[in-house]
Amino acid sequence: MVENIDLEIFNCIYFIGSICNLEAMLDVAHAYGSITFIDEVHAVGLYGHNGGGIGERDHLLHKMDIISGTLGLKIFFVNKTKK
Repeated sequence: MVENIDLEIFNCIYFIGSICNLEAMLDVAHAYGSITFIDEVHAVGLYGHNGGGIGERDHLLHKMDIISGTLGLKIFFVNKTKK
């Protein structure tokens, strides 16, 4: 039997340049048993010691379940435009 899985999806950086409180958001999602999908598209390459985004900058990669970087957005965009 397959159980329902909650998935919380959120951005690290919003279009106006605000950066979310990533640790708090991850903690709340995990407290409720959710899996997290973090959109780091606008953070990869700009933040973190190796350009790994806000999660790397704030030492939170171990708390992030799924991370979307720039390649993920590009593939999504290309697939959407071909249909």
